[in-house]
Amino acid sequence: MRRCIYCDRDKDDGEFTDEHIWPDGLGGDYLPKDVWRTDDVCGRCNNLSGLFVDGGFIRGWAGTAERFTGAYEYLKRPSPGVLPLAYMGRLPDADCADSDIAEFWLGPCGAHIVHIRPQDTQDDWSAYAGGDPRAKKLAAGRAYLSFTSEQPFWVVASLNSFRAHFRKASRFIVNAAVPSQWSDAFTEVNRSDPQQQRDLKVVDAVASKASKGETVHSRVILAVDTGSRLLAKIALALGYKLLGRDFLATSYAADLRKALWERDFSARQQIPVRGSGYLHGANPLGAVTYPMAWPGGWVLLVKVVEGKLACSVFTPSGKAMVIMICDDASLVAKLPGEYIEGQVWLAVPTLAKSAGPFGLAAFLGHVTGNAPIADLQSIEAERADPSLLPKCR
Repeated sequence: MRRCIYCDRDKDDGEFTDEHIWPDGLGGDYLPKDVWRTDDVCGRCNNLSGLFVDGGFIRGWAGTAERFTGAYEYLKRPSPGVLPLAYMGRLPDADCADSDIAEFWLGPCGAHIVHIRPQDTQDDWSAYAGGDPRAKKLAAGRAYLSFTSEQPFWVVASLNSFRAHFRKASRFIVNAAVPSQWSDAFTEVNRSDPQQQRDLKVVDAVASKASKGETVHSRVILAVDTGSRLLAKIALALGYKLLGRDFLATSYAADLRKALWERDFSARQQIPVRGSGYLHGANPLGAVTYPMAWPGGWVLLVKVVEGKLACSVFTPSGKAMVIMICDDASLVAKLPGEYIEGQVWLAVPTLAKSAGPFGLAAFLGHVTGNAPIADLQSIEAERADPSLLPKCR
């Protein structure tokens, strides 16, 4: 028997699984296992946190926007691979059936994607781009792709990304014939089909506005404390990995666990966890104002601040999120000296690569051009020259 660090319950050894402390969907699979992975999380907690905690951020508007930001920095010929899509939100004026909603996405080279799917039956999924991630094929709806370029490079990029993102939905190509080699993945629209006729009114309305340069109005639902549950999970797991089980016995670790599992926003606000989420500019732990953003990458900093251990996350767009890991001075004092300076890791999901740890001073020396680091130079070398790519239109 072992105790799960997330639910604090004793479970049989066979119930434990490999947990990515930093989410796999944001590059966690490529970070060093000694800090960023743990097998002391039970399968139930792993699944629930992946669905509601990691997924709540990754599949929300903020997560989709950040995954899109900078990903094209590493786009190269000849094969574009799979690229993130930009979630623009729901189409509030769409003429859908009463039981359906329409969502608007942008693909490579601005390709238009309209996803029409059943209304959410639970509020839990209202802020998830694409709705309930557990939806089966019939509930996954219909997705329609309209190309905005005839360049083969961008056509292939659009098809790759469209197929990868809408795995469960029925996928239709609107304004082009389906290439024979893609016939098992996509279907040409049938304007005589009653359901598609109604769907295509929405699709055609979007295409008409875009072709005229008019604004396509969309609406996103964004939680005020976006990322707070994810930060609590990260802090709880990192505290255990770096400080051991003595950390789990602290009252602050108990508060982190409550914040991880509390779904109600108002109740979560009453839990005394120190940090700031995606939408909060204030940093209660002393803001790190260094140039930490990395194109298409997530920068993770773990550092002792005024005797407390904290983790800061710097997104591809340059936003900063921070969470206190531990405020017990006796435990923090046992950390290796490098955490006083700060340890930095970089994850670049588009490249399936990571780098680090580096001392904070060394990382800053690299990004300011004063003292290059070979591992970071190798990642920078994979950034594409936009002038070598085919023109988008």
